[in-house]
Amino acid sequence: MSAEQRLDRLYPALSAKERGLLVLQAYKAGETPDRLIYSTIPPAQGREFNRYIGLMNAINTEVAYVLIVINAQVHQVDIKYGWLMSLLLWGLEIDHLGDQVLKATKDRALRRDVREMMKRAPGALRVPVDLTDPRADDPFAAGYGRSLVVALLTGIKEGTERHWRELRSVEIAVAEVAEKEFDGEEVLQSDVQATLDEAKEMLTTVHHGIVPYVDPFDLSEPSDEDVELVRKLIAKAADQ
Repeated sequence: MSAEQRLDRLYPALSAKERGLLVLQAYKAGETPDRLIYSTIPPAQGREFNRYIGLMNAINTEVAYVLIVINAQVHQVDIKYGWLMSLLLWGLEIDHLGDQVLKATKDRALRRDVREMMKRAPGALRVPVDLTDPRADDPFAAGYGRSLVVALLTGIKEGTERHWRELRSVEIAVAEVAEKEFDGEEVLQSDVQATLDEAKEMLTTVHHGIVPYVDPFDLSEPSDEDVELVRKLIAKAADQ
């Protein structure tokens, strides 16, 4: 008996879940699923098999769109982080150059202007920065450099915490589907997984970078309500 003949006998005996797993594995490998997976489905398995396909499509289409949006937002957080680092470097340079000018001139007006500029730049920033300091609302009282540092740190911290919980919500909900419906087989296709991994890596780097400037905070796990939103998205998309 040839291999093809053995497969012809094997496929009709497959369960709906086994067919779903074969389709999933083929797509993850970048291959077209064997036509016999579909052509040998008993009528009684049709609804269950379609549910497995719906779950795969929901995760790799609808959830993938969500991940693309979150990834784009994480990139914005990373841009703010780069802006923050540039601002802090500028502050240090202002301090250094200001010291050099003060040593080199006795001009009172110039020395006054230089000291004023040094006071407003974030070179001598005290860390951790108090993000609740009301003086930050007044750029002339706190110094325009410090005010911008506070605004950036606040946005970066909030974005890092929020987007981490969003990413973990997706990871948890997708892992539940994989465990419950696909015997632990990873459902995310490689490009979707890469989008998720890139966003997590970026947030981890930003978190590590800003911790020296703020009160330490952890990248916390999402609430069950957050995960439930993703579960409902998957379920709704799978039923369409």
